[in-house]
Amino acid sequence: CGNVLNSGTARADAHGVESEVLLKLGETKSTVSEEYPQQTSLLHYMAKAAAATQPDVHKQLKHELRAVEEAHGLSSEGITSELESIIRELNNIEHEYPQHEASASETDRFFVIMRDFYADSSIQAEKLKRAVEEMLISLKGLARYLGELPQASEPEYLLARINAFAVSFCKACRDNERAEHLRKKQEQAAKAQAARAGKSAVRAVPPKKTVTTSKHVMSNIQGSLRRGEFDMMLKLQRQLTAEVASKISQRRADTNYDSLKS
Repeated sequence: CGNVLNSGTARADAHGVESEVLLKLGETKSTVSEEYPQQTSLLHYMAKAAAATQPDVHKQLKHELRAVEEAHGLSSEGITSELESIIRELNNIEHEYPQHEASASETDRFFVIMRDFYADSSIQAEKLKRAVEEMLISLKGLARYLGELPQASEPEYLLARINAFAVSFCKACRDNERAEHLRKKQEQAAKAQAARAGKSAVRAVPPKKTVTTSKHVMSNIQGSLRRGEFDMMLKLQRQLTAEVASKISQRRADTNYDSLKS
């Protein structure tokens, strides 16, 4: 992605990125346009692309990095300091308890108890010392594996960055899932509304045709007389005359009036 964004610049054609870049993926956002009205980040795009091939990618990532999640808050400097404190205390015991050997008896078991305690604690401290040394070596190896220079003062910085990226990535996956769920709901609502509109159009009752009858015409004539609308009255009177004549002609045709008369 970086090579595409930096195409044509001195930053293009990179063979890798530093771990710090992982924390900036959420800050690199798209430009809002008519074609793409919704702004998205490079992190959300990457999460969407990953989920397209493996829907539960964020769950798998969280599972694989569960050890990192537990260890990212630890300080190698603090662990080393605690180990040195334990070794100092054991050294003090080593010099102290032999002085009580002469006074050891059935009733005074201080020497025996401290001797056994020192022997067991020394073994445990030695194991702890080797574990801390292996931890520091592993942290430096992780930095070299990722192509970065180990930081002597804070070798665990990579764990914090990787964990922060995993948390952001999982959140981006959940954001994408919520956005997709909302999009589907809106799409279903739009389809339902369109279906309801179609049914309403089918059920629409056509307007009733206005049928003018003789009774209506007489009422209109009377109304025109009361209002003094003589032109309208004459027009309605002619309409009534024509309607009566039409009905008489129709009646004669139906009863063969002319043939009976002759």
